[in-house]
Amino acid sequence: MVPLLRIIATLTAAFFAGGGLFVSMVLYPAIMMDTASALVQFGRTYKKAAPWQGSNAIICLVAAVIVSALTGDAGVGVRGAGRDAPRRPA
Repeated sequence: MVPLLRIIATLTAAFFAGGGLFVSMVLYPAIMMDTASALVQFGRTYKKAAPWQGSNAIICLVAAVIVSALTGDAGVGVRGAGRDAPRRPA
């Protein structure tokens, strides 16, 4: 279960980052070409994107916190589930 939760947390974090990167690099410059229609277009885009971005962030957070609770590694909740913490010798 932990490996699946790690994959879910990593993928949702990637989708969240990809959505933000798309808006910053592609959508925003395209919208700003015409300032008059930019406000209308941005409003419609925001209404569509906000639920996707919010759900990705929440799913990532929940998955990372569950992995942190199951593994006892508090760092997973902070840094995400993408990499394993260094193991301490017993």
